[in-house]
Amino acid sequence: MNRLRQRLPTLLARARALLRLSGGPADRLGPAEVGPAARAVERLHEGLVGDRERARAGTYGDSAHLGAYLLWWWPQTYAKVQAALDLARAIAQAPGNARILDLGAGPAPAALALLDALGGDALAVDQSAAALAEARALSEGALRTLQADLVRGLPPFERHFELIVIANALSELPAGARATLVDALPLAPEGFVVVIEPALRETGRALLELRDSLLSGGRWKAVAPCLTQRPCPALDHPRDWCTAESAWEPPPHLVQIADVLGLRADERLSFAPLVLARAAPPPPPELWRVVGVPRPEKGKRRLFVCSDEGRVPAARLDRDATAANADFDRLGRGDLVRLRGLGRKGDGLRVSKDSTVERVEAPTSTSTSNTTSTPTSISTPTTNPTPTVARPALLVIVGPTASGKTSLAIELAERLDAEIVSADSQQCYRGLDAGTAKPTAEERARARHHLLDVAEPEEQLDAARFVELADAAIADIFSRGRRAIVAGGTGLWIRALLRGLLAAPGASPELRAELRGHIEREGVPALHARLARIDPEAARGIRENDRVRIERALEVHALSGRRLSELQREHAFAEKRYEALVVHLEPPREVLHERIARRTRGLFASGALERETRWLLDRCERLPQARKALKIIGYGEMADTLSGRCTTAEAEERVAARTRQYARRQRTWFTKDAGPPTAWPPDATRLCAAAAGWYEGAE
Repeated sequence: MNRLRQRLPTLLARARALLRLSGGPADRLGPAEVGPAARAVERLHEGLVGDRERARAGTYGDSAHLGAYLLWWWPQTYAKVQAALDLARAIAQAPGNARILDLGAGPAPAALALLDALGGDALAVDQSAAALAEARALSEGALRTLQADLVRGLPPFERHFELIVIANALSELPAGARATLVDALPLAPEGFVVVIEPALRETGRALLELRDSLLSGGRWKAVAPCLTQRPCPALDHPRDWCTAESAWEPPPHLVQIADVLGLRADERLSFAPLVLARAAPPPPPELWRVVGVPRPEKGKRRLFVCSDEGRVPAARLDRDATAANADFDRLGRGDLVRLRGLGRKGDGLRVSKDSTVERVEAPTSTSTSNTTSTPTSISTPTTNPTPTVARPALLVIVGPTASGKTSLAIELAERLDAEIVSADSQQCYRGLDAGTAKPTAEERARARHHLLDVAEPEEQLDAARFVELADAAIADIFSRGRRAIVAGGTGLWIRALLRGLLAAPGASPELRAELRGHIEREGVPALHARLARIDPEAARGIRENDRVRIERALEVHALSGRRLSELQREHAFAEKRYEALVVHLEPPREVLHERIARRTRGLFASGALERETRWLLDRCERLPQARKALKIIGYGEMADTLSGRCTTAEAEERVAARTRQYARRQRTWFTKDAGPPTAWPPDATRLCAAAAGWYEGAE
């Protein structure tokens, strides 16, 4: 049992006291505790991850917030800090029996993680007396504490420290004060500074900007995840930042809370790391970090790697695959790799038959045998690799919006010992719940759901990324001996999951920016006319105002030199990725329209849509990219109401009309793609019996 597991009884006891929970087992929450605990975590999560209003020391004067932190963020921060330490250990020797300083410590998960990994002694510094009191209780006397406000600068210290950690605290300081504080740290000559921030674009990019500022002064060196002391190439692209991922075995109580709230911590840990030192040995010239994995290309595999030479492509033709370079096929974002005997091809590297490729395994902390870290990746966080073993069998429930997919999926999941993988391109966004008809907390408590709340509103989740996430979720479900039900109304995502994606080039931000410029000057129909000249077949299948699909078709042609329609004919979506039993729901038109009307009335009457829209508009002020979420049915209409551009009654009618139009498009898609619909109304008992028999045959 690792040290985190050993700390759980004390952690749960302190959280129970703060939240006034009824009590339960030493390693998990009792049934009566799960609901109150999840609600406390949800309230704090909104303030820390959503609007970040509660990302300040005063938050933990509220015992409910402090108890929620102990339940949810404390174990994750503990694991992230040990994973960041492993990142540094892959490059340099970490100090043992160290003097540790934890700044902005809160209840000190970072300090205790380092003490458990390295030994030594630790001092935790924080503004919150309540948080420091919990730190002392959790450490059972092994930790010293000091109350101080870092916004006013560092307090005086009597000695230097071999290891200084700043976990989820640097972003709470004014931007202009961060570099000054780091420069003044009392670091021993051979010591490390470990900085961890949330895996959000704003915090991740701010950390990289701080890195470049510190390195430019000449007093600091980057140890990890960077392999270069030059300006970070991720900052050249506005959508990129650096994240690390760590696979871990979460505590049982955290899984209980995640199941209720649909949060992601029970699947993987993501964070933005930076390890600094006053001096660092240069990495071997053949050592590279994998920072990008484009979509598959015919006849070759291509990666983007980064080192002191910068960010460059590395490619290997399929005909050049050998035993010596076989690790090239195993590489994923964030991996460290030794590349020897490479050739040069244009501005990139070529792996030939004479090259050797060695994936470098980062050493793990000796006391964290159940926690392994995946090195840093640039851009959005990655999932586990797509499984290569035989695919499990799936039950797939499809149909238009408001057709009852969620309720049927939950009922079947309860009867079939199954978990649900969402295939909805709107329910994947965090904070957009009522407007996307996301399953409620009560519904999630009945059946575990995956792929809800896996992206922020300003992020773009496409079919390729969905397939990666869904593959990982399905593999996880079957590894635990359970069955998977895929339920959703996004037809392209379901087709891609079951029958594969085209081997088309990935997105090009530069080209898309150019196409957006054409749209602003000439309009979407003009771009459709351009597509009709290049690829008439593709243009016939795309509506004149469908900007997203028009852009993609033009992008594929520009990057590959081939028409999208040709690639689609060659692929024909004939790949069989999973055995699937498809249940196609199609209510009579009048029934569907009544359901849509009832749902729309409830949205406006409950006030939920207004609350979510206000939250989204506030986020758009800080993150303009989030404005794309206003295109989701309901949010743009409510925004117009709030600004006085239309009345509530007009907005409600527009939402109902748009939803009926969307349902009509879904019906058309699934009529062609999902086979004949099941009898209406669906008989859950009969479907359950049929699915059980089919599963047995397929398995």
